[in-house]
Amino acid sequence: MSVFDPHFQSEDLDSKILATLERIAESFRVALWNTGKDTGLSPIQIQILLFIRYHAPHLCKISRLAVEFNMTKATVSDAVKTLVQKNLVDKITEIHDNRSQIIRLTESGKQMSEKIDSYATPLLQPLNHFSAIQKEAFYAILLQYLGRLVTQGVLNPQRNCFSCRYLAKEEQSFYCKYFKMPLQSKELRVDCPEHVGM
Repeated sequence: MSVFDPHFQSEDLDSKILATLERIAESFRVALWNTGKDTGLSPIQIQILLFIRYHAPHLCKISRLAVEFNMTKATVSDAVKTLVQKNLVDKITEIHDNRSQIIRLTESGKQMSEKIDSYATPLLQPLNHFSAIQKEAFYAILLQYLGRLVTQGVLNPQRNCFSCRYLAKEEQSFYCKYFKMPLQSKELRVDCPEHVGM
């Protein structure tokens, strides 16, 4: 039995869900490749540029990027090397550790990141056809599914609420000890700048 066998899928809801998620993931790959054709960047180079644009410097190191994108350090290092050659990023040595380098955007890199920033916008538009209640329920299920993938070791630990020491959960309610406030399901974060691992 395979989740990719249409005959098996037709009788198994879990397989249909997984096949649907695979198609959604494919839409991101297509969007990345299309953006890459226009810019001369590979999908991972695009992802790295956007990650650096929006995340704190301590997360923008080869080892951290490898964890973030579930790739080897060698693969990420090659992508960063190409971005350096294209003058889109540079590396600065950390003051307290001269073996560690932070990757940051150059001026050209900032301009490029602005250009590619909207690559996923077309994927947002279909969500406009769902009600707020539907979106909240969908988001809650996706967050829980993501958390279980991390628990099983399929994905590296994420910076979401479920893996953060600040989240307190009682039955169906959530409380953030960092912000000292209750959270609704829709307020839980997938990528939290204040995240602190367990």
